[in-house]
This record gives sequence, C-alpha cells and structure tokens, in this order.
Amino acid sequence: PATAKPTPLPTPLPTSLPTPLPTPATAKPTPLPTPFPTPGVVPYAQPQPYYPVPYVQPYYPPPLPYAQPYYPPPIPYYPPEPQCHTIADIVCRGNELEKLCEAVGRAGMLERFRGGSKTLFAPTNDAFDFLLRLTEGRPDLTPDQLVNLLLFHEVPVAKTYQDLPCDEWILMSNGEYSFVYCRGYDDKYQLGQGNNQLTEPKIILKDVHACNGVIHVISHVMLPKWLAL
Repeated sequence: PATAKPTPLPTPLPTSLPTPLPTPATAKPTPLPTPFPTPGVVPYAQPQPYYPVPYVQPYYPPPLPYAQPYYPPPIPYYPPEPQCHTIADIVCRGNELEKLCEAVGRAGMLERFRGGSKTLFAPTNDAFDFLLRLTEGRPDLTPDQLVNLLLFHEVPVAKTYQDLPCDEWILMSNGEYSFVYCRGYDDKYQLGQGNNQLTEPKIILKDVHACNGVIHVISHVMLPKWLAL
C-alpha cells in the first residue's frame, strides 16, 4: 500500500515585530552660488529696524571736600651777625684818630664809648696838634677838665649828618651847647662857644656808623666856653 505523507504543521506566528527597513538618507540641497556683484551697482541692504536707546543720565560722583594743601613750614634762616665795631673800637684802630684814642684812654672813658647810643665829633690828630700849638705855655688840663672837654664832643643820642639842623644849638653831654653852622652847599661846622674863625671845627667825614652810634670826624677841637682862645 502506498505510504501516506504526513501533513506538515502550520508555521507558527512570529513572536517579534519585523525589523523596519532602513530610512534612506535624505540628500541636502546644494546651495546656490553667490552671484558676483554687478560692477558699479551698490548691493541693496535690507534696512534694519531702529530701536531708540533710552537716555540715561550719566553718573557724576560727588566732588571730594576741598582739603587745604599742606606746605611744610619754611626752615628759618638766621643770617650771620655782622661784625660790629663800637665807637671806641673805631677811634682806637687808627685812621688819624690815635691822639683822640689816647685822650679817651687817659680820661678812663673807653668803656663809655663802647655802650649806649651817642654821637661823637672826633677831632683828628692834626686838630690836637694845632690846639697844642695854640695853647703852648698854658697849664695842662686837669683830669676833670679833660673829661669835660671830651664830653663836649659827645651828643647823648645818635645823630646822622642830616639830623644836624642848621643854625641851631645842640645840647652836649657835658651840659653845654654847641652850634651847627651851615656854609656853602652842604658844609657844616660844629662850633663851641670857645671856638673862633681860626679854629672852626668843620665836619670833614660824616656818618661813620658804629654799633652804638655815629661818628663825625672834625677838623678842629670843639672848645667849650671855659677853654676859649
């Protein structure tokens, strides 16, 4: 007998979903080439919208309070003190006044002419020599008379040449007066009551300044009334 073929079993249903087909790649479109600008033609630019910027008040910081600049105090300058000479120093350093210095020393008046403030009418060496010739044969002056004669050449205040008033009397340190006589353009004579035309004391050097006064050099010795010639 013919052998019967077995009936095939039905195909079982798949247990998983079928694998999707791959998505074909989408090709990017090729960009068009940028056209070359036409010579002489300005390409048109799309206008941009205008948005006005709101005004903002600028910030200014408040000013700093004014501070006075500091200047250091200057360094004090003390100039050196000039060397100062007194009337006694000037008289006794020479300059044709040696005999006056000798008379002041004999009278013990050097210290007097180193202090205070005074004016001295200083006779020259020739003035003393001339007086000695005129008084030859007379007795020498006593120490008190010498002091009185020297005080007759001193004014107790400092007076420059311009401070000597013409045609006026000046009180001297011995209590007597001398007379200022002006002659010519600017010549001055300091006359004592014992002087005459032969012995007129002319101021030949004026305004020699000292630490303690002024010296005027005269051509003759000033003679008080008690020593009149």
